[in-house]
Parts: sequence; C-alpha cells; structure tokens
Amino acid sequence: MKDNSFLHRALAGAAAGGIETIVTMPFEVTKTIQQLQKQQTIPSISSTARKIMQTKGIRGFYYGLPACLVQASGKVAIRFSFYGFYLSNLQLYFGSNIGNISNESDSLLNLVKGSAGLLAGATESVWIAPCERLKTLRVTQLDLPTSKQSYTSLFGTLKRLNGPLDLYIGTLPTALRNGLAVGGRFLVYDTLKTKISEVSNHQNLWWHSIVCGFSVGVFTTFLSQPADVIKSRMQGSTYNQRTSFIQVTGDIIRKEGFVNGMSRGLSARIWKIGFGQAVIFTVYESVSELLSRTMKV
Repeated sequence: MKDNSFLHRALAGAAAGGIETIVTMPFEVTKTIQQLQKQQTIPSISSTARKIMQTKGIRGFYYGLPACLVQASGKVAIRFSFYGFYLSNLQLYFGSNIGNISNESDSLLNLVKGSAGLLAGATESVWIAPCERLKTLRVTQLDLPTSKQSYTSLFGTLKRLNGPLDLYIGTLPTALRNGLAVGGRFLVYDTLKTKISEVSNHQNLWWHSIVCGFSVGVFTTFLSQPADVIKSRMQGSTYNQRTSFIQVTGDIIRKEGFVNGMSRGLSARIWKIGFGQAVIFTVYESVSELLSRTMKV
C-alpha cells in the first residue's frame, strides 16, 4: 500500500470502516449472540438468524449500529494512520527505508509490517473497547420484548453503566484480538497481493484487493477467535457479574471445553471479517487513490 500522510490515511480509513460496518453488521450481531450463549450445543448461523428475524425483524440485525458505526470508522482510521506512523518509526529504528529493508531481507520487511500492524491494532483497542461494550450490551437485549427492554437506545445504555470506567471492560482481550488480527493482516496482505499480481502478468486489477482482503480476513479470524469470545463474555456482563480476563477464560474452558467454548460464533466471524476486510482494503485503496488525485489538483 502507498505511503500517504497521517490525515490522508485516517480519512480513507474512516470511509472504509463506515461502509464495512453497514455491509457486515448482520454477521456481527449473529456472532455476538452465539458467543453470549453458554449451552453446550452451538446454534448454526441460519438458526440464529431466523431467531433474530422472528423476534425483531430486519432491524434486529442492526442492534448496536450507531456504536458500531462510530467504532468502525474510528478504528479503521486509527488502524491505517497509526500503521503508517509505527511503520515509519520502525524503519528508522532499523536504520533503513522500506525499499532497502525489502532488498536486504524479505523476512525482515514482513516482520516490520507485522509489528507495525500489531502495534496499530493494540492502539485502536483504546477506541474500540467502549464502543464494543455498548454494542454487546445492546445485543444482549435482543431476546427481550421491546416493552421489557431496560434500554433501547445508545443514551439509555450509557445511563445503565456504573461510571466511565465501566466502558473499558474487556479492553485486554480487545487489545489481544486486534493486535493479532491487524498484525496478521498487514503481515500477509502486501505479499499475497504481489503474488496474485505476478500471476496476472503484473497487472493491478480491481478484484485483487477483494480477494486479498477476504483471504487475510479469514486467516486472522482463526488467529484472534479465542480473544474475541473472551471479550464478548466480559463485555456482555452487568456490573455485579463482572469478572477478570483470567476468570472468564478459566470459566469457559472448565464449563464448555476449549474447542467448544472458544469456537462460538466462528462461522459468523469468518463471513463477517472476510467480507469486512475485502470491503475495507478495497474502499481504503480506492478512497486513498481519489484523495491523492484530488490533492494534486
């Protein structure tokens, strides 16, 4: 990807994050519901989707959308802008620019990109955690009749919190999830796109970003799955149910088993993140190219 200014990357990232949220929100709600359930048998995507449709209709798939829109636009803006920031500083640390690193060692280049992505993912978690907390609490209300819901809006949810720090429940697993996921994506994306370009006679075709984005999305879904389940359990709890990262992790493994417990919502996440990263990388590169042309005029 091209090296643009901090603001340039932030604007392109914000646009990509907003569009990605609107496209993939139904998968996000579905996977969150699956992760919050604790019975031994994990319901399928189709059965969970049918239940949402029966109880809340189409709007049920967009519970928590305002928080997710704010979260996604901000997080992708932070992701790409800080990725460039960390990448530049890591290059200075190694005493070489990216081109020289590439010539000297492809493995070092990939390590630098992956490390910059990991740091960017951890950085964006500071922004993500409060929004994820609000979204998850909102989704926990899906099973209740509308008349019995204790809060039906973003502002109503905020009133139920026990102070500002309550928004940051689940920050540790959020940082782990996003660090691993974003680091993995930037580690693999450019290499995969270069390989596909070579197969296509060194042409940069429109579908390359879609295929590469979807592929890295699926890859990092598996990488970050356990942290995402732990995050959802922590953020779906009320104040008096709050438990620590270690307690929640141990509780899942002890009562549900590692594979069964940590795989909840995996199928929905694969589609959500696969499509989401296809949208994010494609829109980011398109908007970035548009901004580059506009700024030259």
